[in-house]
Amino acid sequence: METKGDKSARRCGITPAYVKELKENEVFVFGSNLQGAHGGGAALTAMRLFGAVWGRGTGLQGQSYAIPTMQGGVETIRPYVDEFTAFAADHPGLHFLVTRIGCGIAGFSDSDIAPLFAGAAALANVSLPQEFLDAMLGGAEFPIGAMAGDIIGSVHEFRPVKSTAFELFPARAAFTDDTVMTVAVADWLTNGGDLARVMQGYGRRYAAGYGGMFNRWIASGDPQPYNSFGNGSAMRVSPVGWAFGTLEETLQKAEESAAVTHNHPEGIKGAQATAACIFLARTGCTKEEMRMRVEADFGYGLHRTCDEIRPAYSFDVTCQGSVPEAIIAFLDSTDFESAVRLAVSLGGDADTQGAIAGSIAEAYYGGVPAEIAGEVMSRLPDEFKEVMGAFARKVMRKRQP
Repeated sequence: METKGDKSARRCGITPAYVKELKENEVFVFGSNLQGAHGGGAALTAMRLFGAVWGRGTGLQGQSYAIPTMQGGVETIRPYVDEFTAFAADHPGLHFLVTRIGCGIAGFSDSDIAPLFAGAAALANVSLPQEFLDAMLGGAEFPIGAMAGDIIGSVHEFRPVKSTAFELFPARAAFTDDTVMTVAVADWLTNGGDLARVMQGYGRRYAAGYGGMFNRWIASGDPQPYNSFGNGSAMRVSPVGWAFGTLEETLQKAEESAAVTHNHPEGIKGAQATAACIFLARTGCTKEEMRMRVEADFGYGLHRTCDEIRPAYSFDVTCQGSVPEAIIAFLDSTDFESAVRLAVSLGGDADTQGAIAGSIAEAYYGGVPAEIAGEVMSRLPDEFKEVMGAFARKVMRKRQP
């Protein structure tokens, strides 16, 4: 019988909630201040028990390691976390127990600090607090699977790759219209209003590679649907898949989210099929159950494989020519990363197919790997994070085990 689980790529362990003693090779990692005034919290524990030195605010001290968190915003902490990650990678014989640095007196939240440790989460000799792992793997904040697929695929949208062996996050990887409109749909689900006007607002604030018809729609004083069957309806629908308690509600709202622009039956079907897959994945269906349901309800042929599709496949922005293939990339996958890699490797509309496959894979595998989540979060504007956070708190239905 097919089973599921968290197949994220993280390798790190979990730091105990209370650390009172250490093994010979263990190092206690705590939040400090640049002055090294270890007067409270984990810093005081580090000084009393593990060799931290008063007056030293950074680096290795006995069996402790100080990361300063009191000097400003989150971005002032990042260089010290990066320095720690490099140090841990260079010292595989030591095991580092990271505490919830910055989440006490410094006043930051787990979701503020956790993404800084994305690189450290890939190291076998680092343990992180459960709260950081929850924040990075999707258990505490908001769904980012579509955004991850979009950013990873952005580099290959017009530079097709026919292999899964490519760099995930080169410097030029960035969010596109897929992410912008995903956030717009989440905003609409959270705050209501006229979806067309919400989407126009985001489209005017963020230039992100929109198509010609959609650009004209964004600029219109009277935006009307234009009978599109492009995959734009599917690329933005993922919040709908997380928002409702029944499949019927999910399909109805997916149609609404599509119809403001993509009111062609194929445009609506692409959005509904994608949202249905997310709903089925998060509510416990197996891949075979999902395959059978989508084939029956939407008429997509899903009994192909990526290896069979890839050789002759080319750029296709229609729902009927790209959504089934993105779903197949998920069905062929073994974890979140492989789903996105497979979708991009088809050599088609890479960012949108990555977004679709990533949105389904996130729901099925229980989150996004920590190192991928960290890269995505570092590329998102604060507005997107705030909107998606509000969506998660007020609207989102959590994944069922």
